[in-house]
This record gives sequence, structure tokens and C-alpha cells, in this order.
Amino acid sequence: MVKYIMSFFIFFVSSAYAQEKVNVYSRFPPSEVPSLVLMQLIKEANSIQSEYEFKLNVLPGAGGEVADKKALVVSKMGEKVVVFGTITNFTLNRIVYGNNFDRENDFIQVLAASNIPVSIMVNPNSNIYSLKDLVEHIKNKPKIYNASTTQAVASRLLDSVFKERYNINNISLLEYKMASERIKSLLIGETDYTIANPIDSTGLRQLVISSEERHQFFPEIPTGKEVGFPEFVYTGYQLIYVPNIDKKFTENVRSFFYTSCKSKNVMEFMISVKYTAVCNNDTNWIKEQISKQNILIEKHKESIK
Repeated sequence: MVKYIMSFFIFFVSSAYAQEKVNVYSRFPPSEVPSLVLMQLIKEANSIQSEYEFKLNVLPGAGGEVADKKALVVSKMGEKVVVFGTITNFTLNRIVYGNNFDRENDFIQVLAASNIPVSIMVNPNSNIYSLKDLVEHIKNKPKIYNASTTQAVASRLLDSVFKERYNINNISLLEYKMASERIKSLLIGETDYTIANPIDSTGLRQLVISSEERHQFFPEIPTGKEVGFPEFVYTGYQLIYVPNIDKKFTENVRSFFYTSCKSKNVMEFMISVKYTAVCNNDTNWIKEQISKQNILIEKHKESIK
């Protein structure tokens, strides 16, 4: 009898303290670097606490608004959920996808995990070695194609800035589902250039990078200011955010993922994939970055659509 009582007690205690499973929706394909960074963040977050079991959940088509809209639906049904996306979810996406939800109030941004620049890149076997060469190439051809991916809406913004700066109007955008398809289009001559994250674009030739100063991982690549294109400044932040419903859960996610981000394992992994760790969990600071990007977007919103 004592044996059965003890067994029941152990079962009751373990059940009472069972981890709550929490889906983490990613806006990125599982094979791309941002999702690999997220896997490290989740692994570390699970190791430092026992209240939740965070689990990566990559949704088909999540590069658009799928992850955000589903997160809002399931959270209203009582499910706890976290989303991993970019600053563009709260800036450029309102132009591209419209107001499918309240971008100001429906989510709380709890962590800016990392940032990456973007670069203007071309086929490494081409005769284009500088931004000046690219501009001349574009102006000497009747039709030019810029390669992008469906989720890389920042490419539209920066392409608009590029076309305005050099008074170019013969460029069309070709969008692909995967970064690998975009790279292939350049290598086979289907497109002429791309504006994208250089980390997911290995094998291409970078002409100019969007960081304000020369980037620590790409010190040989000039900035826009150096090549006479000072408007080419952009920072893409990877954000963790949660539906604005459960304050306690929000603060727990903020704390756990901040600690995860600052851990030695995650920091070393980010360096290995050439990501710059930010690890800022101040929602007001994140909103400031959103506001800065929105100012630039407002100037170019008609050409982004």
C-alpha cells in the first residue's frame, strides 16, 4: 500500500511541475541562418529554466504574415506562443501586406537578439567590381533584374533608395521562395544583382554594405558613405516577440531569452555564423529602432508596394 501511495505522490508532484510546452514560430526556413540562431536561443532558454519547454515550429509560408496571424489566434484561445521574426514585421510589412493586425499594440517585442547588414551583390564571375560598375552596367542595358525572396521586404525598400539615388527606372524585381534560388538566378545570369543579407548569400561578390561603419565580419567591403551612397544605411534586427495578452508570460520570455542570448554558447554561435549579438530586451529601445525605420519607409512607401 505504501508503495502505491508513494507512486501516486511521485506522479502527482511530477505532473504538477510538468513543463508547459510553448511553440516558437519562426518566419525563416529551418535551413537558413536565422533559424539556426533561434535553435541555439531555444536550446539555451530550455536549459536555464524548467517552467516552459520552448519548441521551434516553422510554419509553411511564415515568411509573410502567417506566423503573426496564427500566434494571435492561438493566444486568444489560451495557448502560449512566441514569434521570432525581424523588425520588418512592424515596419515594412504594413506597406506590403496591409494592416492585418495592430502592429503597435498586438505584440510586445521582448528581445532584439541580433542584427545583420545587407549588401548589394553580384555574380562573382561578372566584370562588376564596384557600385560604380553596377550603375554603368544598369544604364547600358534596356532591362535589369533585381533578385529577391518573397520574405525579404527590406530589399524592396533599399532597391527604391538605390533607384532614386542613381535615377534608374529600368529595373524589375524577380522574387524567389528561397535564398538558394535567388543566388542561383545570379549565378546563371537570370538576374543582375541582389540586395540581401550577405550571410545567406555565400558565393556572391559584395559591392557595398549597409552598416554605418565597416562591418567587423566583412571589413573589406566599403560602406555606402565611402562609395558616395550615404543613403545606403540599414540594420535588420531579429526580434523575439509575444502576443500582448499575458503579462507574466511576457516578462518570463523576456528574462529567459535575454539570459539565453547573453550566454557563452549563444554568443559563440552567433560569431561563428557572422551575426552581431545585440541582446537588448528593452521594449522602448526596440520601438525606437522601429520608429527610425518607419521614417525612411514613409519617404519610399509608394515604390515599395
